[in-house]
Amino acid sequence: MFNKLNFLLPITNASTSIKIRNVNGIIVHVIKEPTCTISINNNILMIKQSAESTTINLQFSSKTEAEDAHIILRTKLNELTTIINANNANAVLMYNVFSPVSNTTLHVDSNISVPYTFISIKKIWVNGVYISSQYYTVDSLNQLITWLAINDYILDTTDEITIEYV
Repeated sequence: MFNKLNFLLPITNASTSIKIRNVNGIIVHVIKEPTCTISINNNILMIKQSAESTTINLQFSSKTEAEDAHIILRTKLNELTTIINANNANAVLMYNVFSPVSNTTLHVDSNISVPYTFISIKKIWVNGVYISSQYYTVDSLNQLITWLAINDYILDTTDEITIEYV
């Protein structure tokens, strides 16, 4: 069960996500996408992030409380978007080049370890060819790039991967 008065932890100027806690004060969900989809079904607030396969269901005591929570959450998501955009605008973009440690054929869901610490990768090039972000996802927590494209991509140790990152 959730309470509209305290289900969201406060966000700061450095926030990149919104944490949701239950009535016992335990953090049970994290929203990483300010553009997530939110809907209401009776007294349940449903949140769907594109990167997640499951829907977050938050049960409130009444439909009215769920509707109020919806407005509160939308407001916080708008604030988070503003914070993220401001932080990205102020971030200094860096570039680094690295080569794979071994010859690798990337299949769907294959990972490439990035030997640099980053918050966010903005662009990737392989041997000077730009790779569209529709072909990969980035995991900044584990410093990984995951290949999403259906077509295999062959990397060898002489290839140069250039990343633009913050």
